[in-house]
Amino acid sequence: MIRNNTPYSLVRTHLTPQDILRLLNRMWHYQKLSDENISLTSVCVNRIHSSCRFLKQSSIDAVRPICEAYLNHKIPVFLPSLLTTRAGSTHLLPPILEHHEGKYVIVDGTHRLFLAKNYFQLEQVFCITLNNTPELPGIPIPFDEVEVKTHRMSRWETFNRYQKELFRDFRPLEDALRIFAHNPQYD
Repeated sequence: MIRNNTPYSLVRTHLTPQDILRLLNRMWHYQKLSDENISLTSVCVNRIHSSCRFLKQSSIDAVRPICEAYLNHKIPVFLPSLLTTRAGSTHLLPPILEHHEGKYVIVDGTHRLFLAKNYFQLEQVFCITLNNTPELPGIPIPFDEVEVKTHRMSRWETFNRYQKELFRDFRPLEDALRIFAHNPQYD
């Protein structure tokens, strides 16, 4: 994700769940997902859980302009969009939630969801929901229990009972989204 850049524009895109799935399949955790395992849906932020116990304040501040851009451009919050800043363009996917034991658990987009709930008082936001995913890298907690810190915490501190091998590294997805912004036929 492009951070620390004020958005010049935010335009709603029409990425289909199949487009999103094709991008997610680049990550080993999601290589076995199929169409029936993914949906784009409006989710109540009060029903969300988090694997992370701590968030860094400066990271929350860095994504605030993105959340504000959705509201300013009157785009339903977190629908797939194309963000353009001085640093370039990238597609923004909604936060990604995995369904585990009857709970939606955030695996990507925790800072955005924290802002939506706690600063903008939004009750519903669009998210990508995934079913039939691997075990989580930590034990989820209710989203209301997430704490904000002024400094970065290690993953072992951030995740409750952290399992390194299960951590979702979204960097390959972020790279693919930047390329996809310039070449929609990218595969």
